[in-house]
Amino acid sequence: MNAAYTDMEQLAKLCNGDQNRMQRYIRMFLQGTPGLFEQMRTAQAAADLEGLSRTAHGLKPQAQFMGASLLNDRLQLLENVARAGDLTASASALDECVRIHAEVMNELNAVVDSR
Repeated sequence: MNAAYTDMEQLAKLCNGDQNRMQRYIRMFLQGTPGLFEQMRTAQAAADLEGLSRTAHGLKPQAQFMGASLLNDRLQLLENVARAGDLTASASALDECVRIHAEVMNELNAVVDSR
């Protein structure tokens, strides 16, 4: 599989090549991150930029662990604009994060399905 949004080599290194461990972490990401994105959408809608920034910050290590560096970078941008109090920019950044997250989820689901 030619993945554009994830780097399974990154995850393999972190898991010392343990395929079962990799599968477990991928499943945790697949199950856990949609709820975090829902929290960010709720925070954005309530103009809770501190909460939005905090949730984006907390999600970055998970994205990095999955080798989803573009998502990690965009979460950093979201964190920064939310922390700066820019509601319009945070809405745009969140939309981009949601789009990239969907692509990451597709790739990770394909990894799980192929094993």
